[in-house]
Amino acid sequence: MRNLRPVRLATCLATLMLFAALALGGAQRAEAILAGSCQPIDFDSVSFEDGGRRGWYLYIGGSRRFANMDVVLDHKPASRGNWIIRVVGCTKNALLLPIPTPFSIEVPMRKLPPGIRRVTIVGASGSVRRNVPGR
Repeated sequence: MRNLRPVRLATCLATLMLFAALALGGAQRAEAILAGSCQPIDFDSVSFEDGGRRGWYLYIGGSRRFANMDVVLDHKPASRGNWIIRVVGCTKNALLLPIPTPFSIEVPMRKLPPGIRRVTIVGASGSVRRNVPGR
C-alpha cells in the first residue's frame, strides 16, 4: 500500500495557499500565483570560454532563490552589432522550495546571428556588457 501522507500534505498546502491568495487579491491574483510566474533574476558571473573547434561559449552563473525555479535566457537583437540577453527565473506553481541553489547556463556563440560583436546581459538589478571574442 502506498503512503498517501505527502500527497495529502501537498493538497492541504495548495488549498490553504489558494484561500490566502483569494483573500489577499481576488480570483485573478490567486490564479496568477498558482499558475506561476517569470521575473528577471540576478547573476554573479559572466565569462567566455573557447570550445576549440566548437567555437566560443558564453557562461552565465549565479544563485536562484528557489530550488524548483527554472532559469532561462530571453534574448533579442538591440541595435546593429549588439544583442541583449535577459536572465529570467520562472516558477511553475505556488509551491516554492526556498532553498538558494546555484545555476549555470552555457550559450554557444555560433547560435547568435553573424555580425554580433557585443552582448549585454541584463539581470534584476543590473547589466553587464561584453565584447564577443572571435568576431
